[in-house]
Amino acid sequence: MADETSDTARLEQATVIIRYVGDSGSIHEDFAGFVHAEDLTGEGMAHLIDFLGRMGLTLEYCRGQGYDGAAAMMGRFNGCQAVIKRQQPLAITIHCFNHRLNLAVSKSCDVPAVRSMFGTMNRICDFIFSSQDRVMRIHPSSGTVHSETSLAPTFLSRIDGLRMYCATRWVDSHDSVLVFLDLLPVVVDTLNALAHAQGARTTGGSGADAAALLAAVRSSAFLVSVQVAGHCLAMTVSLSRALQDPSQNIGDAIARVKAVRKALEDERGIADEVFHRVFLSASELAEKIGEELTAPRIHGRQTNR
Repeated sequence: MADETSDTARLEQATVIIRYVGDSGSIHEDFAGFVHAEDLTGEGMAHLIDFLGRMGLTLEYCRGQGYDGAAAMMGRFNGCQAVIKRQQPLAITIHCFNHRLNLAVSKSCDVPAVRSMFGTMNRICDFIFSSQDRVMRIHPSSGTVHSETSLAPTFLSRIDGLRMYCATRWVDSHDSVLVFLDLLPVVVDTLNALAHAQGARTTGGSGADAAALLAAVRSSAFLVSVQVAGHCLAMTVSLSRALQDPSQNIGDAIARVKAVRKALEDERGIADEVFHRVFLSASELAEKIGEELTAPRIHGRQTNR
């Protein structure tokens, strides 16, 4: 298995993983190393074979290849998999199941309201963690805000869990949504205090930034969207974690995928009932922060002036 990305020095590197079956029949995955990828074409990436040769491995016993869906890796005629397959026809190609799941979830979250919600979450996390003072203003027990507070270790771990979502790792995104929902009342109190702070704490526009973020997080569209995202991601997170298990086999993986797909199809059949439950959860969340959900104004285009 291999995947290519650029490091902090802007050098293209391929990560190589060896997956094999042990003498007892158990499945193992071992990190083989990083390979500098000078040529990003299919032919160039196929030189990973040379790297395996230096480790004393050959294609004689290779029975599978796993990549993401990039054309350079999965191209039917000139991709890396095609080049390797010409040398070892038994090396069947598998498009990484978890990568396909990430693509599906990412596409489903490409709804304007949900996309805006994740953007707001990212801006809030970046705003809070860009200043240690803003982190230390959160009180661990009452949820009130203070200028100097010694945070409890358990609460610090929850604050550390408040992180920006990653568009390519939806396991982390699900965790970030859950933590954000748990800490939302505290986050609102913090933003409210910063928005109304006076003097030095508002220099650099931080007070205005806090007020803008506070208005965004209190909106009905945000509250409903974060609940919808949390509900949907809760159904896929276990599958994503299972697909990353090194001991996972393709039979179990397909069975898990079918089970999650069936659950999602069942919920689609009772979409009104499901959304009603999610809306009630969003209403309860709004009450916790002193807000009330309201329907957006819908009007047609003005034709007469």
